[in-house]
Order: sequence, then structure tokens, then C-alpha cells
Amino acid sequence: MRTATADRTATAECDDGDVAVGGGFSTDNGSMRDSFPVGTPPDGWTATTTANQPITAFVVCVTQ
Repeated sequence: MRTATADRTATAECDDGDVAVGGGFSTDNGSMRDSFPVGTPPDGWTATTTANQPITAFVVCVTQ
């Protein structure tokens, strides 16, 4: 599992050649706005909160 933390929007990315099979987020403040895979085929996960607060996106990847 890989993670990325940022304010408002975070995107966690798989290693090159891996495919995202799931993902999600964690935040202490604000409400969730979006949480979705990115890429075709999916190779990451983006999560966005409604507040300008830290959010951590995580992605579960497998080798294709």
C-alpha cells in the first residue's frame, strides 16, 4: 500500500507497471468530497476533502 498526504487533495500512486485495485483516504477535519481511482488502467488513487485541511490518500496496487 502506498500513501500521499497533502492539503485538500492528495493522490497516491502505484509503482511503475502496477495497477490500482483499491484505495481510500483518511482525514481529521472536513468532509469527504471525492475518492476515486486515476489512470487507464488505474495506477493511483485521488481523494479530496471539502476543507483546506490535510488528507491522506492510499492505494492498494498489484503487479500486472
